[in-house]
Amino acid sequence: MKYLTLYFREKCTVLLKSYHQKYPLRAGMDVAELRQKLFPDVDINIASLILNALKNNETIIIEESVAKLPDFNIRLSSEQEIIQSKIKKILLKAGYEAPSPDEIFASFTKKEQSDVIHVLESMKTSGELVVLTPQILWLRSIYDDAMNKLMEHFDVNDEITLAECRDILGTSRKYALAFLEYLDRNRITRKDGDIRRLIVG
Repeated sequence: MKYLTLYFREKCTVLLKSYHQKYPLRAGMDVAELRQKLFPDVDINIASLILNALKNNETIIIEESVAKLPDFNIRLSSEQEIIQSKIKKILLKAGYEAPSPDEIFASFTKKEQSDVIHVLESMKTSGELVVLTPQILWLRSIYDDAMNKLMEHFDVNDEITLAECRDILGTSRKYALAFLEYLDRNRITRKDGDIRRLIVG
């Protein structure tokens, strides 16, 4: 295992260095993509052990579902930082009823729009944006606020309906449903007919 780890350490470093150069505004490579490229012919259990070893010896950093080299950081240009700040203000003002990516895009000049695409991608991969659906992006702070309200509900209830979630968030059915379906996909809640229950453990 030691020799396997050393071999894949060099291979992983080269792979991620190339990825960071190609996508400087992304937080890193999706872990599933990294696993597939690093270990195309390796047993999945062995691949997971090697990946954990690379993480433990600090060859790579894994945050959320993204892997990066320890010395890599996203560096936005001053223009991109202004765009990012404006996107945050737009989404913070909208709260749960976030505008679609196309609507966000339309808020910028034609000259800025190319950078908007890159900044949005950067914010997604870094976890600053939570992608409920391709058309509904929440700021992390908005998502955390919704989760706090949901957990307060589950403190005194065993289940929740879509209508209850909508009322708790004070938003429309569209956004409440997108939120709940996101939680289902990420195994935070489980749908059972018209209700959802919190998955424990």
